[in-house]
Amino acid sequence: MSSAGDKSSSVDWHTPYIITSVSRADLKDIGFNESEIATLTEEDMRQIAREMEETYLGIGLFWESLKTNAQQFLEKRKGRAGASLSESRKGSSEDVL
Repeated sequence: MSSAGDKSSSVDWHTPYIITSVSRADLKDIGFNESEIATLTEEDMRQIAREMEETYLGIGLFWESLKTNAQQFLEKRKGRAGASLSESRKGSSEDVL
């Protein structure tokens, strides 16, 4: 049996979390005109997405970004936890006064 505080035992380590997508609206937003975009088939859009994925993973940007963002998130979480602990200690010392 795991304790209530042990969250890792029930975590699915292989659950994917979608980080981005590409759409025709994105192409319009970066300057392509509607007539150019209209020529793209569904397969063309899938191929553009696959090539973007390969580029993003291939140059290592994905892994470096993942590491940086996860570290920043965990540091923020530690900061919030520390602030909560400080506040609770502060509150308990004020009660004594």
